[in-house]
Amino acid sequence: MRKSRLLLLDTNAVIKLIDIGAWSAFLSRFEVHLAQTVVDEALFVKGADATEASGETIDLSPDVAAGRVKVFNVPSGRLAAFQKQFKPNILDRLDAGELESLTFLFGSQEHFLIASSDSVVFRVLGCCGREDQGLSVQEAIESVGLSQKLSYQYTRDARIEWSQRGFFEGFNGTAFQIGCSADTCVAAARGVA
Repeated sequence: MRKSRLLLLDTNAVIKLIDIGAWSAFLSRFEVHLAQTVVDEALFVKGADATEASGETIDLSPDVAAGRVKVFNVPSGRLAAFQKQFKPNILDRLDAGELESLTFLFGSQEHFLIASSDSVVFRVLGCCGREDQGLSVQEAIESVGLSQKLSYQYTRDARIEWSQRGFFEGFNGTAFQIGCSADTCVAAARGVA
């Protein structure tokens, strides 16, 4: 069976999908790609409100070894060039996994989606005119035929809100460094800046 879409996930999305029991269904439907930094992070299964870590580590190595998850690395020079495109109000909110995932997404010739629960991911997509490449955890689980009551940060409404805010930040010049734009972000991510 051909998987329907190429998908990147940030750490919070992986944790939530595992926490609510949707991970296996998700892997069967999507071609999942994870940044090496996401795989390497100390992942903890969190409670339903995502505020308390249980201390239970998540081992993604069986999924990687079986080919259910593809892992990628972005060279440090491309990460640094992508980072330089943004002002501190964006840059200071990006963690290492989000930075590597977004750099990969912007640098890819293929059309990836990224599932996240972090507002900064959707802000970056919005300011660069790539709102259509964002996916909330709610939308991700609904795409595999499941439903779950989730807190606001995991919802479609949150994704839309933060994507719109990002669009306005890009439009009014509060997202990019001087001389930078959505086009320079792509060039930086591809290593041609």
